[in-house]
Amino acid sequence: DIIIHGAVRGGFIRSRGSIIVKDGINMGMKGRVQSKGDIEANFIENSRVICGGTVRLKKACINSEVVVAEDVLIGNGGVIAGGRVICRGNIRTENLGFPKGAMTKVDVGVDWRAEYAVAIREERIAKVTAKQQEDRAALRELVSKKNNQMTKRHQEMKVNLQNRLAKSRTLLEKMQIHLNNAKGQLSYEEDSKIYVRGTVTQNVDIRVGGYKVKVTHDVAGVALLPSRKLGSCIHPIEEVEAKEKEESGSDLGLAS
Repeated sequence: DIIIHGAVRGGFIRSRGSIIVKDGINMGMKGRVQSKGDIEANFIENSRVICGGTVRLKKACINSEVVVAEDVLIGNGGVIAGGRVICRGNIRTENLGFPKGAMTKVDVGVDWRAEYAVAIREERIAKVTAKQQEDRAALRELVSKKNNQMTKRHQEMKVNLQNRLAKSRTLLEKMQIHLNNAKGQLSYEEDSKIYVRGTVTQNVDIRVGGYKVKVTHDVAGVALLPSRKLGSCIHPIEEVEAKEKEESGSDLGLAS
C-alpha cells in the first residue's frame, strides 16, 4: 500500500496494493495514479486514475478520466462532473454532472479493461481525424491558388499534404478495425446501478449495463438502471433501495 499524507500534484504512482491520499489528486493530466487495490482521497481533479478496486472520495471527481474495476463512492454533498468515469460496479454520489459547461460521461456495468481499450482507440482516431481535417483545409487553400502564385515551397507543401492524407486514410482504416475488435470484447453487468441522492443534470452522457440512459431534464433523488429492468431507466432512489432491501431479506430467509 501507499499512503500520501498530503496531495498528489504530478508524476506517476503505481501500487499493487491500495493508495490512500489524505488530501486530493490533481495531476493536470500529466501523470497517472494506478492501483491494483482501492484508492481513497478527498477529491480527484484533472487527473488520470486506474483502480483495480473501489474508488472512495470525500468530495468530488472533476474533469478526470477514472477507470475502476469495482465501485465509485462519493461522500455526502459530493459530485462527479466533467470528464469520464468507467466502472464495472455501482456509482454512488450526491450529484452528477455540471449544469453548464463540460459534458459528463459515465459508463457503468462494463468490463473496465475492455471499455478503457475502446476509449483509448476512440481518442486516437479522433486525433488522427482532426489532423486529417487540418491537412485537407491546407490542401484546399493551396489548390485554390493560381499557377503564378505557386512557389516551389508551395508545390512541396502540396505534395507533402497529399502524401500525408493518403497515409492517414490507410491509418484510419486500420485503427477502425482495431476499434471494432476492441468493441467486440466488451461485456456488461446487468445489476450495476448509479445512485444519485441529489441532482442529475441534463448535461450528461450515461450508459448503464451497455444501455444508453436518456436524461431529458434535471432529475433529483434517483437510481439509474439498464433499460430492460422495471420498464424504465430512471427511478426514485427510495423505491429501488427498498426493493433491494426486500430482495436481500428474502435471500437471507432462504439461506436460513
